[in-house]
Amino acid sequence: MLKLFRLGKIGNELKNQGQIIINSINEHFGFDNVQSNLSLAYQNSFAGDVQPTLDNLETADSTLETSIISLLRSGQELISVSENQSVVLDNNTRGLMKDTGQSISNLSVSADKIHSQLSSNSN
Repeated sequence: MLKLFRLGKIGNELKNQGQIIINSINEHFGFDNVQSNLSLAYQNSFAGDVQPTLDNLETADSTLETSIISLLRSGQELISVSENQSVVLDNNTRGLMKDTGQSISNLSVSADKIHSQLSSNSN
């Protein structure tokens, strides 16, 4: 029973650390800025302010494009470092770096697909 309790604590801690990683990605890659501009665009559109709404949407769009590129680059860099045999790492660290890099790259590709779909729907 004690083991199950400890595993539950570990699971909760993994969830907490996962949320920290999500928050870090949002902050470091500008997704918070994208969300902020979308919120401002919504507020401005609700108030009937057309030009500020368009400006906020344009800023959100360009920030998202930059974020997607940066995210992909970081994922690819993690993969590259994990595969570089001249860097001294144990196999667990290599695997974790490679998996994390692949996940970040996949996130970038998914975000780009969604962005492209939204962009084509607005034309």
